[in-house]
Amino acid sequence: AKILSGHRGSIAVDGVEIQEWSSASIVQNVGFCFNEPYLLNDTIRENFYAAVLDISDNDIRALLERWCISDRPSRLRFSLETQIGERGQNLSSGERQRLGLAIAMARKPRMLICDEATASLDEGLEDSMIRKLREEMQGKTIVWFTHRSGSAQMFSRVLRLEA
Repeated sequence: AKILSGHRGSIAVDGVEIQEWSSASIVQNVGFCFNEPYLLNDTIRENFYAAVLDISDNDIRALLERWCISDRPSRLRFSLETQIGERGQNLSSGERQRLGLAIAMARKPRMLICDEATASLDEGLEDSMIRKLREEMQGKTIVWFTHRSGSAQMFSRVLRLEA
């Protein structure tokens, strides 16, 4: 991982410009969540282990409850041994996105960068996920890329990029 320098301005996290961060520091402190999360052709448990080696089964279950269920946590359809298939093909696109977010949050990042991370969710579920995310990331930085103006309004600072 490497941070490229811009032409003007700077970005600092906790007073440290990100250009000064080492690759190890970026990996340790920055979480990424994409429209199509990177998922291993393995179990849900092993996908969490790929991100956090010392995570417990109870922690994984709690993350699945928090991030992967819309309205009925007691009806969790996943077990830790669920085989998700190559790139998560055994899951719906919304389930893949929520699992990707749960895995990113398992790392307890100081900064989270999300690129269309909830694009496959309906607006109500997306709003719920963003509210939870803002609660979890209180006092930390979220960079949220989206085409949906409604979800952008849930953040304290919105930058609009035009081609």
